[in-house]
Amino acid sequence: MLPDTALKIQKGRINNKMESILIVDDDLELCKTLSFELDLIGYNVGYVTDADSALRFLDGNQLTDLILLDLKMPGKNGYHVLGEMGRRGIEKKVIVLTAYADVEDAMKSIRMGADEFLSKPYDIDELLAAIHRVLKS
Repeated sequence: MLPDTALKIQKGRINNKMESILIVDDDLELCKTLSFELDLIGYNVGYVTDADSALRFLDGNQLTDLILLDLKMPGKNGYHVLGEMGRRGIEKKVIVLTAYADVEDAMKSIRMGADEFLSKPYDIDELLAAIHRVLKS
C-alpha cells in the first residue's frame, strides 16, 4: 500500500496541475517542506520515504514526470532505485538531491540515469532552475 502523498500525484493530474514530481527521501520533514514549496508553485507533488515504496509507486504509475531522489537512505539507497528503474524499463527524469555530494557520487548517478545532481541543503532557486531544465529537456 502506498502512502496518500504518493497517490496525490494521480489526483493532481485530474485537477490540471503542472508536471508531477515524486520526492524519494528518508527525511520526512524535508519531504513535507519541499512538497509544500513545489506545490505552491503549481507542481503536483507526492513523496515516499524509502526505495521500495518508490519502486512500487513507479511500477504502476505513468503520470510522474520527475523524481527528486536522495542517494543515502537506510536499507536500499538511491543507487538501488536508479538501477531498478533501468532494469524495469522505467524511464523518468531524475534529479539526485543528496547531503553526501561528491564528484564520484555525481558521476555514478549520471551514469546510472540521473539527469542532474544537486547537494543539500538545497537552494530553492537552484533547484527550481534544475527542475525546469530537466523537465524541458
